[in-house]
Parts: sequence; C-alpha cells; structure tokens
Amino acid sequence: MKKTITILITAILLSSCSIVYFENTVPKKGKELANFPKELVGMYINIKNNDTLTITKKTYQIGKVKNTNTIFENGDLSSGEFSLKKYKKSYILNIRKSIDEGYWLAIPIELENNILKVYYLMLEKDNLTDEELKAYKKKKIEEIKAITDVKAIIHDKDENYIINPSDAQFKKMKKNNLFDLIYEFKKISD
Repeated sequence: MKKTITILITAILLSSCSIVYFENTVPKKGKELANFPKELVGMYINIKNNDTLTITKKTYQIGKVKNTNTIFENGDLSSGEFSLKKYKKSYILNIRKSIDEGYWLAIPIELENNILKVYYLMLEKDNLTDEELKAYKKKKIEEIKAITDVKAIIHDKDENYIINPSDAQFKKMKKNNLFDLIYEFKKISD
C-alpha cells in the first residue's frame, strides 16, 4: 500500500506524544523566499515507497492529493501558513501549526545530486520499548536544552515543547544533527 510523506508526517504528529515547535520561523535572519527556487522545482519519487512529490514555483503536493485541508499534504507559499527560508545549503520549510497559536514546525530540506532530503526534529522513534523511548526523548530534550531554552507545554496527555533558538543556536542544532533524516526523494524531472 502506497503511503505519502505527508501521511507519514501527519501520522508522526498525530501519534506522537511530543512535538517540538518553534516560536518563530527559522532561521530568523534567513532570507525569506516568495517562491521555491528553480533547483527545487520539479517532480520527485520517494526512494522507499515510490510516492511522488511535485514542487512548482509556489506550491508543493505529495502524491495525488485532492480537496484536502491538511497542510502537510500540500502547501502554497502565498497562503501565510508556510515560510521558506534559505539557510546555507539548506532550505527551511516552516509550517504554521495554527494561526491562533502561531507556533511553527521547521523542516530542513537539502538537494544533493538530485536527491531531496527531508529532515525533522523527532522526539519519537519506532521499534523502541516504552522505557527506551522515554530515555531517547529525555536525551534528545537534554541535547536541545544544551543549545537553547526549552519550554514544556502539557495539554491532556500530550507533552509538547516550544523553542526559540537564535540563528547561532539553530546553526548548532543543525551541526549537532538534532534533525533526523526522515525521507529521501529522487528528482525525476524539472
């Protein structure tokens, strides 16, 4: 059964008890782009499951999404729910959690040799026992706290975290590999 990157990200977010949100788009001083750069525009295929990703000048779409309101499945840079920033060799796709709360998810994207790599700040891992998962999450939060302030927000059973790293702190988070590689797409056409 074909799964899209979006469904998987959504599943991560919905099943995950812990998410790290950013107070602002990152990097703060990064150049905001109104369009996806020409090098990113094109059609891609997921290396693991053969699903597609299409990036146009203003939008992206995962698979054959139609009539959906889920921002993870498709996005439009002109909607106000997305911010794309250039950061060194990466692009950071910032996705607004909700306009009311104003928090953002940060998704670093890198294109190397026609392979688009997608990263995410994960606090959860598959195939771990509850005890191992708890230890993993604690270690990851401690690694983040060693770089920037972390505020925990507990709502019902969900424990989420809010961070507001400076550009230097964000650079250190990237350098310390706190963002996990979650997907790879091969570019198949411009």
